[in-house]
Amino acid sequence: MTDTKSVGAGLDPVDVCNLSRAELDERIAWVRGELMPHVVGRVRIPGGVALEIRNESGLEATVDHWLELERSCCGPLSWERRATSEPSRVRVEIGGVNPDGPMFARLPLLEGLEDEAASRWRRIAGASGIGSAIAVFVCCGLPMLLVPLLGAGAVGGFLRALDQPLPIALVAAGVTFLAWRAMQRRARPAEASG
Repeated sequence: MTDTKSVGAGLDPVDVCNLSRAELDERIAWVRGELMPHVVGRVRIPGGVALEIRNESGLEATVDHWLELERSCCGPLSWERRATSEPSRVRVEIGGVNPDGPMFARLPLLEGLEDEAASRWRRIAGASGIGSAIAVFVCCGLPMLLVPLLGAGAVGGFLRALDQPLPIALVAAGVTFLAWRAMQRRARPAEASG
């Protein structure tokens, strides 16, 4: 299995591997058994892909062994272990590959993911924006639409009730909470499927 394509095309490692089919199948089975259970996900990088791997007991030696094996059979590709800011992770960068190719496509993309606290605050901010928009519509837009239909007297009573800041704050808080819960429920199935 020698390479006739340019490395810059973003290959799958299988395309450039010089192992026999039996050796390749054995290598893939070993990687799936020894490393893939520890892979958190992948990140697209310029010219390749980075795999984020949980750094568990003895795993760094296994990763280094894997990289030596891959360098010997997949010469046109670059295989590097990089330091990460998290001691609980090992990062392997593979250059010259297609990050969305068949070898990596099943791994979840980690790009744009934030830690749980940052994600929670982002969802709250998004929900409060929705809640604020709804509150503005109820307090401003709806009365302007209802005056021509119901008359100023009927809408005036409604507006007097909204003149109090406490009911406005309670409605805005309630709408914000409901919107936040809806966003949270929508995000859960996406997290579970990844």
